[in-house]
Amino acid sequence: MMIHSDETILRKLNPEADLPGLVQLRVELEAHDRLGADTSEAALRVQFDWPDHDPSQDRMVIENSKDGRLIGHGWTVSQSPQRAFLGVDIHPEWRRRGLGSQLLEAMIGRAKEKGALQIVSGAGANNRVGHPFLTARGFKLAGHSRFMTASKEVLPENPVWHRGFGLRSFQEMGDISLLVEGSNRCYTDMWGHRENLVPASADRFLDRMQSHPNYYFPKGIFIIIDPEGQLAGICFNRLEGDEKKKVIDSPGVVPEYRLLGLQRPLVQASMRWLNQQAEGETHLYTWGDFEAAVQIYLELGFTLSEDNHFIDYVLK
Repeated sequence: MMIHSDETILRKLNPEADLPGLVQLRVELEAHDRLGADTSEAALRVQFDWPDHDPSQDRMVIENSKDGRLIGHGWTVSQSPQRAFLGVDIHPEWRRRGLGSQLLEAMIGRAKEKGALQIVSGAGANNRVGHPFLTARGFKLAGHSRFMTASKEVLPENPVWHRGFGLRSFQEMGDISLLVEGSNRCYTDMWGHRENLVPASADRFLDRMQSHPNYYFPKGIFIIIDPEGQLAGICFNRLEGDEKKKVIDSPGVVPEYRLLGLQRPLVQASMRWLNQQAEGETHLYTWGDFEAAVQIYLELGFTLSEDNHFIDYVLK
């Protein structure tokens, strides 16, 4: 797809050829908007490697036809066959000319082309431009995604479990059905998880673990076991990218045990394991988590800045 006007060209991204220009666009966006975005090439390459995402087909750019500079960027990624996330950015000097709407329409079209029935976008809590842009175009509030950080000086205490509860790794247990059960029981009512729309399956996990092994590290997948030997919670931990970024992804507890605050020892154990693997700060990714759980993470030393707190919207 390529659309020309007198001043601009809307086209698909060329991931390698456009990389320098896209990095520069993101640098200039951050200098103006000050949203706390990571504008490095490494961060962009991590995005290019998202599961179920082809940057040459699922990303578009707007080019200044006079000098070739990139002045807009849009992307979409499929969380499931039913749900797609997307985002658009326009250079500050080119806003209020209809380019954002044009790019958004193109990304919605791409998401629908891939079969999405539910289209989601979001904006940082401190993004004064993004929220009115989305709501004016038919998006409605859906939930919250939070990306929290604990500095390397935050040292977790030894986890203390309620009597009879304990923690095992997926490598120890080796049963793919536990990942399926954990995802379906912990995440179905947590906004932003794939399981909101379609249950997890063994085939799905086997495919993802084969195609994206860096996202599913058997030693880092932790499973809480209750006094009856049944699954009570799950968490996916990994080292992300060449810089070995320490990530705690989606700590979850089954509904009947949430009042016990099991997220506390689960995250403490995750932090201790990650600290054995690499140095530096620890990142915690959580989608649609409950306020009680968010409070636990804050008490453990994680911080949440507005630029890492995203408010999600669904296109109605």
